[in-house]
Amino acid sequence: MFRRRPPAHSLHAGWRAAALPGGQSIWVWAAGPYAGEIGATIRRAKFGPDWVAAQALRRQLLGIHCSGIFTLRPTVVPIPSDPRRLGLRGLHLPVLLAKTVSRDHRLPLDRLGLLKPHASPSQAQSRPERLVTGPGSLRFEAHPRLSGRPVLLVDDVFTTGQTLDAAVEALNRVGSWPVGAVVLAHQARRTPGRSSHTKMTPCPSPNPPASPLFRLRSIFMWCWSSQKSLQTPET
Repeated sequence: MFRRRPPAHSLHAGWRAAALPGGQSIWVWAAGPYAGEIGATIRRAKFGPDWVAAQALRRQLLGIHCSGIFTLRPTVVPIPSDPRRLGLRGLHLPVLLAKTVSRDHRLPLDRLGLLKPHASPSQAQSRPERLVTGPGSLRFEAHPRLSGRPVLLVDDVFTTGQTLDAAVEALNRVGSWPVGAVVLAHQARRTPGRSSHTKMTPCPSPNPPASPLFRLRSIFMWCWSSQKSLQTPET
């Protein structure tokens, strides 16, 4: 059977602990920084819209290595878009990416697990403006069916962290468990005193796990490394 070859990623690719503006931390996987070829391709896909660029970005997600997160069998939930902007663009990149993650790792997908009740002022702001505005300017609503379930968020770019912070807060309100996030690129600011090399150790198991015993061991190793690493997260 023909298998697609994972693309070559930069040294920045991988799982890292990231600090969110609201004070929480979360595991985030990114293919690389929001610059160069990846950044240009994301902009073509979002503002084009360029479907060829969107398909190229979906191939970037083939390089996500297995980790303890996937042994938890989380529900993949894309970050919602403002309906007015979605109508103008005609392309919702996080949904396309979430479908790819769900299919490649055999995880359940909930496209409407998160909703945006109204347009937020931060959507029209640039990254420097959002840094000044601070957390709390963006709000999502999570569906109650996600209660008690682990969730893997999917977005296109991690910049200030406000979007993921709002999504995590919404999931927490319904009793869900956000275990991580997958993005194409990151453009996060550094926080003095925080570790810049906190990475998750790859899990050698394919998906699904080989046995229940291996599944329990993987979950234990992921929980142990998470608690240890999230004490010094990266932004």
